[in-house]
Amino acid sequence: MAESCSLFGEEQFTCSICLDLLKEPVTIPCGHSYCMGCIKDYWSLNNQTGVYSCPQCRQIFTTGPALNKNTMFAESCQSILALPGCGDSCSINVSQQVSFEGVKKSVAELKQRLEDICKGTFVKISKKVQDVHILQASNPSPLLPQVKEKFVESKVPTTREEFLKYACQLTLDLNTAHKNLLLSKDNKEAVWKDVALPYPDHPERFVNNAVVLCREALSGCCYWEVEWSGVQVVMGVAYKGINRKKCPSHDHFDWILNFHEQTWSLDVFGRCVWENTKQTKQLPFWPSKKIGLYLDHKAGTLTFYNITDTMTLLYRVQTTFTQPLYPVFWIKVQSRMKLCRMK
Repeated sequence: MAESCSLFGEEQFTCSICLDLLKEPVTIPCGHSYCMGCIKDYWSLNNQTGVYSCPQCRQIFTTGPALNKNTMFAESCQSILALPGCGDSCSINVSQQVSFEGVKKSVAELKQRLEDICKGTFVKISKKVQDVHILQASNPSPLLPQVKEKFVESKVPTTREEFLKYACQLTLDLNTAHKNLLLSKDNKEAVWKDVALPYPDHPERFVNNAVVLCREALSGCCYWEVEWSGVQVVMGVAYKGINRKKCPSHDHFDWILNFHEQTWSLDVFGRCVWENTKQTKQLPFWPSKKIGLYLDHKAGTLTFYNITDTMTLLYRVQTTFTQPLYPVFWIKVQSRMKLCRMK
């Protein structure tokens, strides 16, 4: 299915909650579409204050929006399922109520628009990469001595073998784990549990969000990899003084900011990067199920990579770190994470 659906643009017909082709698609007021069952389950699990929000753009609705089937999306998805490669057989099985020629024309126009967008994006990326190479290869301007020093002292690895030279073995700190997080015996994995676990009270334990820190404080060049699955995991680094207590506000967005203060992180479900309390980047594509993180504390950079057969740059945070940093994970309902062992 993925091969054929990629021709038409994954985001158009994929539910960002279950990551599958839309089933009984509904479009909520902000314009994002989901499977009817997925968005109902999401609101049922996350709505504790009577406020509803979009899982992608976070727009808040004070009342539960009416969920009506998006007929156009439903017909397009049904047609896509009938295309060769989208199922176990290559037969075409389209409802007689669907005008296949009309859908075919619409999908062809959509495909052309998506191809134009992709071409434009690749041109922009290529231009950015070319500019970086020129900047690294040429002599920096005398007006920017600090930039020259940073490039000389902070050479970023370019291959996974080079990154592994900076690999650090991390362990999750049970004393910080929220009571809805179950840790493995080796403290390498954490999974959300619907029932709170009988952890003893501890001054470093998170009680506001399902968060856990690593024991190790990082202050040099470090590289680690994380596997995740489920609905939503946020990963990054944080100062030791990150807020662990309950947010006094019942506003959903305040709860988000309550976590992100003193953190720099990647939200794999929201496809966005947070720098402290600012959402600074919306990623153009979905992060993979394995993420590489490279920290250069002195240079003030934290870089996220997709790890598949190759390493693909997702985003690089550029800031100034003033304290040691701790790897941090916010693991939401029906989700889990695992610290990979570096080979």
